[in-house]
Amino acid sequence: MVGVDEVGRGALAGPVVVGAVFVPLNFKYKFKGLLRDSKKLSLKQREEWFSFIKEKKIRYAISFVSPKIVDRLNVTGAVNLGALRVVKKINSKVFDKYRLVVDKGIKIKGFEFESYIKADENFPAVSLASIVAKVYRDRYMRRVSRVFRKYGFESHVGYGTKKHIEVIVKYGALDIHRKSFIEKFLF
Repeated sequence: MVGVDEVGRGALAGPVVVGAVFVPLNFKYKFKGLLRDSKKLSLKQREEWFSFIKEKKIRYAISFVSPKIVDRLNVTGAVNLGALRVVKKINSKVFDKYRLVVDKGIKIKGFEFESYIKADENFPAVSLASIVAKVYRDRYMRRVSRVFRKYGFESHVGYGTKKHIEVIVKYGALDIHRKSFIEKFLF
């Protein structure tokens, strides 16, 4: 199975990140943590799962979609573009042998896929894709925080917390901010 999921859909800043993870249909894992959607795991749990993925050499791919593209296409269009990009990174011969499963709302033009509500809770490949995408996005936002220290990206990773909104009002939006989100959120 190839599972696809995204993170960063509702953030005010930063990219939308889409992950794809490949696992056998009969995938079984021995790990101390419960496998579920990345949003329901702590930072430490996500990092542990990511280490597990690396240690077991589970194949994955990642796609980043910039804030400018989110503004141009809207967030749904950006997610679908990211999903198409990540699936195109996968050797097309894989799809002769693998099911492509996505979380509900994701659409991938030109590919047959199965879409399920809460796929990130019910399919290990989609849960792992969510984790990979979240780890990559959060690490990226923490790197950005070193450049834009006063914005606090290391703590809120771009989401609309009270502190983040206060900083935007005080110092203004950056290129990393989604202008369409800021306009709707603040005005």
